[in-house]
Amino acid sequence: PQFKNIDPLTQKSPAQISGRNMIQENWDGQLGSLPPDPTGAAGTDYFLQAVNDQYRVFNKDGTAAASAISLDLIWGVEGRGDPIVMYDKFAERWFISQFYLLPDMDDTGVMIAVSQSSDPLGEYYAYTFSFDEFPDYPKYSVWSNGYYMSANADDDNCCVFERDKMLLGDPGARIIKMTFPDFPDGDFRSHLPADADGPNEPEIDEPCYFFVVQDDSFDGVDVDHIKVLKATVNWDAPETSTITISQSLTTAPFNSVFSGTYADIRQRGTSQKLDPINSIFMYRAQYRRFDGYNTIVLSQTVDVDDTDRAGVRWYELRDNNTETWSIYQQGTHSPDEENSRWISGISMDYWGNIGLAYSFSGPDDYAGLRFTGRHSADPLGEMTIIEEVGIAGTGSQTT
Repeated sequence: PQFKNIDPLTQKSPAQISGRNMIQENWDGQLGSLPPDPTGAAGTDYFLQAVNDQYRVFNKDGTAAASAISLDLIWGVEGRGDPIVMYDKFAERWFISQFYLLPDMDDTGVMIAVSQSSDPLGEYYAYTFSFDEFPDYPKYSVWSNGYYMSANADDDNCCVFERDKMLLGDPGARIIKMTFPDFPDGDFRSHLPADADGPNEPEIDEPCYFFVVQDDSFDGVDVDHIKVLKATVNWDAPETSTITISQSLTTAPFNSVFSGTYADIRQRGTSQKLDPINSIFMYRAQYRRFDGYNTIVLSQTVDVDDTDRAGVRWYELRDNNTETWSIYQQGTHSPDEENSRWISGISMDYWGNIGLAYSFSGPDDYAGLRFTGRHSADPLGEMTIIEEVGIAGTGSQTT
């Protein structure tokens, strides 16, 4: 690694600014198999949550809008779980997916459903897309010319679904399958696609971008950087669609490789440790258009001091409508010397303020959720909003 002992961007001073009064609701979600693989998205009026086997619609005050519904009822066949929920705000539709894998193992793929209206309790258009290789650990995004997906697979791991036709329920909706270029990736190929947000949709011919952690601890990587991939899609001639390496953005040094395989994060009350989910960018890569430039915000888990104590490395990228990205700011959020912060999510609002949420755990704390943020005019590279507790954990995970 390029550094020893401590991440060079670790924020030295604690945040001092009080956040605005947050509108915050906590309620019990659904149970599922172990692990439940929970996923959810917020629309204008509802929050839709899915776990393995079922989904449920909640009002935004936490009350249930209806009973839980089996995911399999959407497609009429048994799925294999690992659902993903998105809200397509530009079309005001709900997106739900899950795997399928036939018992004889000779057919596998993804099932996708798009709501026929803005009502998540209404009917859905159902689609099934077959793959030769199990499309594990998919990452989806909303873009103007398609729903994009990456998968942790060797081939056909970069895909685009024909959004325009899916929104109309057209049974002829197509998929374009591509394969990412070969480069070091820390054994994960679920590269994170840009997910459009804000009032302005990307241009219909604007490429969609994917972002990849490149750690100098990976074989074949000499310097820590972000790999930017560009997907250019042509529905009139799908065979001409391409996914190519567009840029390499050198970052401040970081270490995203932990000592254990899936167990590194300390928690209170047990010697059992938790999965850092490292070496990849966390969902989502939020894309937003501003006057004269566009932004992408990203976050990843890093080992801040070579002791398997996790912090959140975050980035704001910008381009000036030139399809060339640069790092506008970056920082590592780890404002104490005991606790871990990981499995993060980052977003930017209409004014350029950033919110950052994450799991929190330590020797004296059960795993829970916390969040911080910054205002657009604050010093670059710092989370300036005093960290707040989203919900405190009440027990340790020992299974």
